[in-house]
Amino acid sequence: MVERKDFLNEVYGYEEIKDELYQVLGWYKNNDLDIKKKEYLPHGILFYGDPGYGKTLLVREFAKSFDYKIYVLEGDSENLDEELVSTYNKAKEEKDGAIVIIDEIDRLIDKDSRLERVLQTQLDGFNKNVNVLTLATANNFYNLPKSLIREGRFDRKFEIEIRDEDDLKIIVEKLLETHNFDLKNNKEGVEELILHLKDHSVSKIKALFNSVYLRYGKDASLDDFLNENYFFDNGVVNKKEKYDVPKFIAIHEAGHALYIYKFSKNQKLLRVCCSNGGGKTYSTSNKMYISRDSEIESIQIALSGLIAEEIFFKKHDIGCKRDLRAAYKIAFSLMNEANIEGIDNNCPEDFDFEPSYVSEFEKTSYIKKTNKLIKKNYRIVKKKLKKCKKELLLIAEKLVKQQTLTRGEITKIIKAKLQNIVFKQ
Repeated sequence: MVERKDFLNEVYGYEEIKDELYQVLGWYKNNDLDIKKKEYLPHGILFYGDPGYGKTLLVREFAKSFDYKIYVLEGDSENLDEELVSTYNKAKEEKDGAIVIIDEIDRLIDKDSRLERVLQTQLDGFNKNVNVLTLATANNFYNLPKSLIREGRFDRKFEIEIRDEDDLKIIVEKLLETHNFDLKNNKEGVEELILHLKDHSVSKIKALFNSVYLRYGKDASLDDFLNENYFFDNGVVNKKEKYDVPKFIAIHEAGHALYIYKFSKNQKLLRVCCSNGGGKTYSTSNKMYISRDSEIESIQIALSGLIAEEIFFKKHDIGCKRDLRAAYKIAFSLMNEANIEGIDNNCPEDFDFEPSYVSEFEKTSYIKKTNKLIKKNYRIVKKKLKKCKKELLLIAEKLVKQQTLTRGEITKIIKAKLQNIVFKQ
């Protein structure tokens, strides 16, 4: 039997699922397993989830690892029930075992409602001497009849999705290695790339890497990857226009970036970007689980941009509204479970206060507690950033000139000899 380290090498990620599948493979390959125990082997495994995450690839690669005869139910016949029965009859005649693959089982059942009952009969029709394993995929798992996918028919059910950053990291690193991209040696660049690909399917990520390779070659930079990602989402190549970045925006984003860089224990700064219409600071979490400390820190990070503006300009720009809303939302979640929206009492804009299932007394209590928490952390952040005015100015000046800074570039700025740089008011 193939060793675990070589098992399903063509499928990137999904390590926990691979461990389970490797165990199933071991049971089927175990010639010493007595007849009685063979009766309890899982005879059906269902892989489900949104399109584009590799269900079909996983099924086909897993089937190959058995060295069994493989039968694929295509569903092209006019009489699907007859095709299904014929397929299983052939599979059961294989002395060394067989695999039956049913791709998009939900689509087939929708196509012919009789197929559900026929399939149930076939899945129930195994005796102790039959080694037939059914591997099926489905996009719409929750639309499948419970009677069909119950244990005894499909004993293993796996949702195929990118579960966490570790899965995504494996996929990205494997693709970088496959194409031999130089970026694979840039740890911070890989971390930021992963952050930008969080909402992508596996198929979209693979297509993106192929396109980057064709357009830029193996020496493609992180900016090339981000540019191609922009092209995928918008249909045009981002020509990286130069913007006249307002000083308010530069100082605001410098506040976020510097606070994460110097004071955050739970987040790691990756990049800060600015344009003439706003900015964004990218960071990645260092913690697997959300804690009270990490939530408090998120409040401080949300406040850091508007506090930087207050330090230098003695007032807040209209863009502070979103950050303050985020800070209040986190603070309310720490104080109660009523999902009450916050009130902006620092910027000129007003928020609608929408209490949910709380009395007036509770609402007043929550407001007082939340305001107290916000003010406490406001003072903490302001005290820290006041000590970093020179670094803030240096970062903001660079943002005005080049619109974007990586973590590495900010490191150089902070380590460089600080100069007295002051914006003209």
